[in-house]
Amino acid sequence: MWARLGDTALTLKAYGPAIECCKVAVAFLTALGRNTPPQTWYWGGVAECAYGNGIMALIRPAQQDRSAQDALKQKALEHFVEAAKLGRRANRRDIVDYAARCFWNAATSFMGNAATRSILTGSLETILDACRATNTDDFKFLGAMYVLFFDCLVDVSAWADGLKHTVGRCMLTGLKPVLKAPMVSALESIL
Repeated sequence: MWARLGDTALTLKAYGPAIECCKVAVAFLTALGRNTPPQTWYWGGVAECAYGNGIMALIRPAQQDRSAQDALKQKALEHFVEAAKLGRRANRRDIVDYAARCFWNAATSFMGNAATRSILTGSLETILDACRATNTDDFKFLGAMYVLFFDCLVDVSAWADGLKHTVGRCMLTGLKPVLKAPMVSALESIL
């Protein structure tokens, strides 16, 4: 119920109440523990997405300096990552995909250089794992996220991690055979 209220408040552009409702929804989910039905994880993902989007809506470029805006964006990114984790736990591709897109939109200002991209590496890896686990089928978007992730790894010369993802946990590992060809095609069009 709190997740629905938060999502509805966000739709109505009542950002403060949206954030407060989502806080309550997340607190309830935490109190329930790990042995809850998948539908509960789904609503937790809805709440985390609304929470992150509510925080993003608080950004006022004309009134806030860059550091204040970046702090809000980083907080929102944390909620989108949590939403992807919950979507994965619920096995709900729709929540994972939405969380990934929200993450991407919130992260665009961090993508431009190595210093700011470093903020994204761990979170991006978590979101990509959730996308792969729920068989995300938007290969162009997934490919763009992998390109960004590999850029993050190149920035810190994490060649072993890059190899691990291309060989062991790559976006192609775990995908249904019928989905591999479109993913390869999407990556080739990006690169």
